Amino acid sequence: MSLTNINGNDKVRQSVVSPIDKTTSNPVGTSPFGEVTSSPVASSPFIEVTSSDDDRFTPEKNYVGILGLTQCFQNTNVDEAKKERDFLPKTLTRELSMRKIDIKTAFSISPKPVFDKTSCSLYQQLVSTKANEMYTAAQASYESGLYKCITYLNKALFSQPNKVEYYILLGDSYLQLCDFKSAILNYKRVCILEPENDEYFSKLAFIYFLQGQCYSDEELFIDALECFSRASEMKPNKEEYHMKSIACLATLKRHKECLSSINKRLAMQSDKPDLLILRARLHLLFSNPTLSYFDIKEALALDPDNDNADSMQQSLVNNAEKSKDMALKLELDGKLKEALLKITSAIDINPDVTEYHIIRASMYRHNYEFNASVDDLLLAMNQCDQDTTHPMYIQAQQQLLLTFNDFAVHCFNKGFYEEAIILLEKAVKSEKNNKWLYINRGDCFFKLSHFHFALLDYQQADELSPNDDNVSLRLSVVYNEFALLDYKEHKYSSAEDYFSQAIDSNPTVPLYYLSRARSRYMQKHLEEAQVDIVSALHLDRNNNDIKSMFARLFSTKTINEVMESEFGLLVGEALQSVISDKTSDFNQFQKEKKVLPSIQAHSNIQTKLRECMHEKEFHFNIIKEKKKVKDTIDLAIQNRQNLTNSDSRINSKHTISSNSSKKTNWKSSSANDKKNKLNENNNKSLST
Repeated sequence: MSLTNINGNDKVRQSVVSPIDKTTSNPVGTSPFGEVTSSPVASSPFIEVTSSDDDRFTPEKNYVGILGLTQCFQNTNVDEAKKERDFLPKTLTRELSMRKIDIKTAFSISPKPVFDKTSCSLYQQLVSTKANEMYTAAQASYESGLYKCITYLNKALFSQPNKVEYYILLGDSYLQLCDFKSAILNYKRVCILEPENDEYFSKLAFIYFLQGQCYSDEELFIDALECFSRASEMKPNKEEYHMKSIACLATLKRHKECLSSINKRLAMQSDKPDLLILRARLHLLFSNPTLSYFDIKEALALDPDNDNADSMQQSLVNNAEKSKDMALKLELDGKLKEALLKITSAIDINPDVTEYHIIRASMYRHNYEFNASVDDLLLAMNQCDQDTTHPMYIQAQQQLLLTFNDFAVHCFNKGFYEEAIILLEKAVKSEKNNKWLYINRGDCFFKLSHFHFALLDYQQADELSPNDDNVSLRLSVVYNEFALLDYKEHKYSSAEDYFSQAIDSNPTVPLYYLSRARSRYMQKHLEEAQVDIVSALHLDRNNNDIKSMFARLFSTKTINEVMESEFGLLVGEALQSVISDKTSDFNQFQKEKKVLPSIQAHSNIQTKLRECMHEKEFHFNIIKEKKKVKDTIDLAIQNRQNLTNSDSRINSKHTISSNSSKKTNWKSSSANDKKNKLNENNNKSLST
């Protein structure tokens, strides 16, 4: 580039030689396929620029390039540039600045080419023809050279970017080269262009599956999981995709997500034994052996010949049996809590075994956890399908009766008699041939002072077991209570009958003979009263109450005289025969009970039930009642009204009154002595 001298007309002329040959095949601004470039100005780096005569810039003429101007001013030094700038006229300076602005604008905003319809259709036909030629060449080279095929397809897609078949062939080519990422990108484009074709989505899911399989072979399980998950999301009906993703989750030890995936899959298809077995293993990892057992059981129901399920079930059964044996051993050692933990573990491992529930119910009963014991026994009975002939059902029923009875005894000891009656009612409904249930319920009624209900229960127990000492003892106590009530109401005849029934039930209690003697004495039946007193002395000679009553009936004789007389000996022999007959009848009943078969053998509980009250407690109640009566009598004697009169009387009577006062003083002192002796005797009887 060169800068010419300035003439007198202030005209500048620059000439730039373009390096582009005008004879080339491709004109400036066209592509190899005949496309027109965006700007003809920007297609050449050198432009010829001329100035007009009227000092105005016209875009139709040649322009000075920005490179020419900058090179022109860079070649001159600073001083020369300053001189020339000072030398140039103002008009030329203004023209140069305007040209710079217009050149910048021309480079930034390029005019779009304008074609008519004919040229546009020809252009599109030419591009389509070229793209089809490239696609045909790609098909021809698909089997011989995949890289050439990919090159042809890229050129074809450059011209026709919306052709689905081009992307399909390109994706298959990348798939043959195991370039899964590129294949996935091309098939994604296919799915976008034709979203209604399900085959393309299936192919894309399959490519994801192949990519995940390669990652899995290389032990890149996180990437494999992502690929399998996308494949299963695109095709949820493909079981292989889900199984592979579940396997990756299990390998990565993401067990919660694995279990969630299996649950979703089983909700859709519940007849897959392999999935059930896999879920059973996961339940074992989460310490849920019960759920694992039921999954294995369901898997075996679907496939009885499945070896994996069979081996897992056998392992669970063996572990449950070991836990049961250990629980029984701990129970024998007295470690009841540890035994409960072990038997609970056995039930969790194998919940279908009825025996385990019965054993745990027994342990709960011994540990006073009666509600839990009842729940286990009811569950055991349901597992037997309410079959009353099943051995486990019979055993569970027996344990249930024991539990109800022990629960009632526990409530009885705590003072909850009504609750104990309710529990015994449930037991009696299930078993009507057990005497202990009636005995215990009678004891509860006795504590509530419902003597009539208690008597009915004791009589029922007596029918089931005649001449039983436990029943006879309770019957005698109840009859004695009725007799005392009648005696207080001066119903001596009725009281005598009740005392007689009490003696028939238990002829070894001297208090009953004494009470009946008093009733007969009040009815003026002295001879019968004498027999009762002698019988009472044969049983207890040291009782002061008996001695006092003896003094009334035998005022002229001593105890030894009466006891050694023929009358006393006969009474003693009769008493001894009555007691021996009572004992022999009971022994004979026991022998017959062993020989005779039971009507319902399965309903009889072999273990003896616990009693609510024992014999000592009944005797203690009798002694306590006796002491209460004595205390009442002594208090009445002490608080009786004084009969002495302080008014003026005749002297003779006054002396008599003094003597009588002495007698009353003597009587009061003797009464006090008698009271002290009675208190001593009562204390001795209470201590015994």
